Amino acid sequence: KIANKQIETVGITDQELYCTQTLHGTYQVWALRNGMDPQTEGWDAGFAGQLTEAKILAVQEATERLIWRGDVDLDVADPGYDANLTILNGYLKRLDANATVVNLTNAGTTVMETLTNAFLLMPTAVTAASDFKIFVGQDMYNAYIVELMNKNIYNPTSSTILFGTTGELVPTAGLNGTNRYVMARVSDLVVSTDLVSDHTFVKFEYSTEQRGWYMDMDYSLGLDLGYPNQIGTNTP
Repeated sequence: KIANKQIETVGITDQELYCTQTLHGTYQVWALRNGMDPQTEGWDAGFAGQLTEAKILAVQEATERLIWRGDVDLDVADPGYDANLTILNGYLKRLDANATVVNLTNAGTTVMETLTNAFLLMPTAVTAASDFKIFVGQDMYNAYIVELMNKNIYNPTSSTILFGTTGELVPTAGLNGTNRYVMARVSDLVVSTDLVSDHTFVKFEYSTEQRGWYMDMDYSLGLDLGYPNQIGTNTP
């Protein structure tokens, strides 16, 4: 059944002030390494650009964790509490709360055996779809690669295709440390944002008064499940 979905997005803001005095030594090393004359006021645009890239990467990593592991009910007393994860409910929280999701039991003594048995529990129409993927943590993927290597298989194999199946493995940093895996069509993992809003922007500006660089990042994010009965995951 095809139906419209209304996805509620939440606003996310990241603000930080980079003090030129605090990072003066770092900037001097960068400038000398690149054969430049360090500026006495502010920073060279190249250095500022590297800071921007590093910050954007950090925000991307935090956003990926939020997308998969977000939980608005997290308590500060919970192990590994991260305030950034309380912004919205991620895919795992939504899957665990939906009774129609395919329950993939952890039947197996190895990662390869467990994923293969789980793959066979998925509807064939779903696993045959061109956008079907198996999302696993990078830690679980690394363990799978070691198992594949130890099998000493003669025929050429792909490390991204679950051995003996057609399922493509996707190492996912957002699932690291969870021991969870999700089998789904990409089209069923819905992400929404607003790229034209006045509240979506990245600014990196130097303040003469504060003698520092202000970086403001504002964006919105929303999540939903397309057809939950076509998505499978193991129990926490």
